[in-house]
Amino acid sequence: MIRGILLAGFAGSLLAGLFSPVSTGVGDPKTGLPRAIAAPFSTGPIKLDGKLDEGAWAKAPWSELFEDIEGSKNPKPPLATRVKLLHDVLGLYIGVQMEEPHLQGVFTEHDSYIFHLDNDFEVFLDPDGDCQNYAELEMNARNTTWDLLLTKPYRDGGRALDSFEFKGLKTAVHLDGTINDPSDNDKGWSIEIFIPWKSLGEIGGSSPPKTGDRWRINFSRVEWEWDVKDGKYVKKPGKAERNWVWSPQGEINMHLPERWGSVVFVGPEDGSKPLPADSKASARLLLGRIHGAQHVYRGKTGKFATSLDELKLDPAPFAKEAVQIWANEGRYEATVSDKAFPKLKIIEDGLLR
Repeated sequence: MIRGILLAGFAGSLLAGLFSPVSTGVGDPKTGLPRAIAAPFSTGPIKLDGKLDEGAWAKAPWSELFEDIEGSKNPKPPLATRVKLLHDVLGLYIGVQMEEPHLQGVFTEHDSYIFHLDNDFEVFLDPDGDCQNYAELEMNARNTTWDLLLTKPYRDGGRALDSFEFKGLKTAVHLDGTINDPSDNDKGWSIEIFIPWKSLGEIGGSSPPKTGDRWRINFSRVEWEWDVKDGKYVKKPGKAERNWVWSPQGEINMHLPERWGSVVFVGPEDGSKPLPADSKASARLLLGRIHGAQHVYRGKTGKFATSLDELKLDPAPFAKEAVQIWANEGRYEATVSDKAFPKLKIIEDGLLR
């Protein structure tokens, strides 16, 4: 997964890897669109102990089981992962269940780079959907957390700010097994997360959201393969981490926010009802493809393109006439218009709104 890369500009062979003009394997394999999940309003108390056994959780639907980050072209993960969400007047609640035969955890200090040595669970949040100033939260089975702010995706020269804190964040982990004991087989671990609206407001979230509001969100699970040495878990040499996600990204990169799924805030009895269609999903994916193609094109020609033909992009499901591209020197703007929304645009630094 692309992490921690600080880019000074768009040049050289990095371009092909950081920008992907074609997005395949994104989202639900049946629709090719990012997934959506309901977060019902909770009218009952939630005790954060990681067990998800309060009556309030019964109102929230479980997500689809996680898939490989690249989508259905790869085998389904051998271990189940699923999430559910709730909200109330105080904030957002996230519940997680994960199968895991080898419970382990090394890091105990807050803001450690958890994924380097531990299996982890990750939350990505971009409430206003502009693909900038979004937050990431990582956790391991020892309830160690790392929260950070991404000023922009790494592809756009964004910085990861470890100094960012979800103020008022509360987390809890429940272990169904014994941690760091390779002599037995464990069953799994579950998580409860609470993030206050005030803290989410710092990254563009309305505080609190209104019924029907939609925020961009995705979830990831990093899973390592283990050997046992001297009675301890050690990572298998030469084996990369496996990345399992709720809404597939189409490639091994969580930092493509236009491809994330969404959470829709609904009433207390509406968790099982069909969600309204995400009217902007297809346009967001197209603008992400244009953005990637623009920077590849600029890397080759020294300038941005002014048409889809120059980028060799098919705008389906939109007509060519629905897409407008303007470019001048080091800037560009691409817009998509549709009857479902007035206009959606992206500019050279990846800002999408």
